[in-house]
Amino acid sequence: MPSSHSQRFYTQPSTDSKNCPEPHPPATQSCLLTYCPHTNYWKVGPWTKCSQTCGSGVMERRVECVTSKGQLSKHCRPSERPESQAACQERQCKPLTFTVWGLTPHFLI
Repeated sequence: MPSSHSQRFYTQPSTDSKNCPEPHPPATQSCLLTYCPHTNYWKVGPWTKCSQTCGSGVMERRVECVTSKGQLSKHCRPSERPESQAACQERQCKPLTFTVWGLTPHFLI
């Protein structure tokens, strides 16, 4: 990533110039300061609802690498990326029993 520079001026405190020989040194001097790069971090969104109302499901969230200015970036560490999916289970499914023509099949709902 190329580094940017900004120019700043340093002003020396005033001294008694009567006792100094001519020519006087300049009161300001330019210098270049290195521009601090934007930091990149993993931004995560909220988790979705569980994909199943009972039993095992999956919930998801958006995970993206962004700069400190909120722009998308490709410079985050993959090893530090938060999970974008997780297992979930709202509740156990209850067996549903009903009789059809004298049979009693069992279904999960």
